[in-house]
Amino acid sequence: MGLPISGKSGDRADVNEQGQLLVSAAQTPAIIQAALEGRAFVWHSQDLNIDAADTMLSVRNDSATHDLVIDRIQITGGNVTSRYEIHKITANAAFSTGSVILAMDLGNTGKVPDASGFTDDEGNTQGTVFMEAAVAATTTEEYDCGLVLGKTQIIAIDQVTANTAGAATFFGYFVER
Repeated sequence: MGLPISGKSGDRADVNEQGQLLVSAAQTPAIIQAALEGRAFVWHSQDLNIDAADTMLSVRNDSATHDLVIDRIQITGGNVTSRYEIHKITANAAFSTGSVILAMDLGNTGKVPDASGFTDDEGNTQGTVFMEAAVAATTTEEYDCGLVLGKTQIIAIDQVTANTAGAATFFGYFVER
């Protein structure tokens, strides 16, 4: 017979009738763990009334040492059903125009991300479209993403058809390269 196994408390581990150790585990989602460590943020465009083909929301990773993982995307339709294109900007990594979007720290740690966010940006060149969505008026759709942005790489959501009061949100977290 083997040695008994016990935990920090000194209690013996549970085993089944065959003598196999019984264990349980919990997995914390990466974005939750990152939030607890001050590495998770959300960028939100607020309600916008922009022209067709304008960028609702764009975020650039400015970190030299960390990649930015876009965990998920939310799009809220405005007054009519609209089409959206989500793309990774592949041209100039600079923003030309648009209003600054400040990120919210998901872990309430007071940290500020090493990333830039803009809304109603008309100065970028659409890059590689990796997702399209049609969102009904006044509804919110959420999509898993998983796109990894290296230094100066940008994700953006373009509103293809015009509407009023639509919004876009990126949830993301930083990981070491």
